[in-house]
Amino acid sequence: MRSSFLVFLFFFTLSFAATANDRDMPKIRKVELKPITTFVADILPGRGIKLIFPWVLDESSTELPFSEQLTNTDIFEVLVEPGQNHIIYKIKENNYNIEGELSDIFINVAGFHINMTLRASFSKKAHKSNIEFFLNKKDRLELIQRAINRRKEALVKEYDKKIKELDKRAEHLALKLVGRLATGPSKKFRVKVEETTKLENGDRIMFYCDKIINYGSFAVIPIEIGNESNMLPLYVQNISLEKLSSDGISSTPLISEFEVKEQKIVINEVTKGFIVTRDMKLLSKGESKAVLFTNRGKCEVIW
Repeated sequence: MRSSFLVFLFFFTLSFAATANDRDMPKIRKVELKPITTFVADILPGRGIKLIFPWVLDESSTELPFSEQLTNTDIFEVLVEPGQNHIIYKIKENNYNIEGELSDIFINVAGFHINMTLRASFSKKAHKSNIEFFLNKKDRLELIQRAINRRKEALVKEYDKKIKELDKRAEHLALKLVGRLATGPSKKFRVKVEETTKLENGDRIMFYCDKIINYGSFAVIPIEIGNESNMLPLYVQNISLEKLSSDGISSTPLISEFEVKEQKIVINEVTKGFIVTRDMKLLSKGESKAVLFTNRGKCEVIW
């Protein structure tokens, strides 16, 4: 029994060694990618050469742009499958007695330029079925960084495009809204309030509104702001809209926006504008107020 096992082991070892040393076993050739990479590859009729890259090849990619050209298509052919990381070259059928025939292959990928000469050869020893490209550590890190930068640029462009589309969409919606407001019903509520804040140097800030226009889902308050000063300009910083509680002291802010014709009001001038809100608590029972904030103080009106 032991001798039979030894005989089996002996023949298995011989068979494995023969397979390992078989000259027809596919061989691998490693090639370092450089900015310009040139080499010659011998190809045996009836077999093929596979170029293996450290990334997926995609002609439509903006991150790792890729292109390939085979110059001698009468003798050789190329097989490229989208979404793969390899290219296969073969000698066309019925072209097997063409030793010494040549073709240039030009490949541009990820900023690397590869110029390979494909040479038909009957030498089994010279033929390498797999050519594996690799990057040194520095180039690999640079490639990763370039890919990151390109991805960032692509994301920024896509973001800018989306923003422009949103701006156009918002503009169209705003135009429709203006049309609905202009042709729809509205109600006016008179408030007619004016307040003046006297400053330490004798100048005064005037804040005035006389009505609320209700368009159903929106309420607009036309306003006027005056700078009663002979010396200094007045800068409008913000206007808040609030609903007073029943105690008349505390208040709840209402979501609102404002716009004035001039943010800077020159001496002894008045500017017009409006406050707009979708918060219909403005029209509920109880007092409301608008507070004007400027670079020189604040002024508020209550109705």
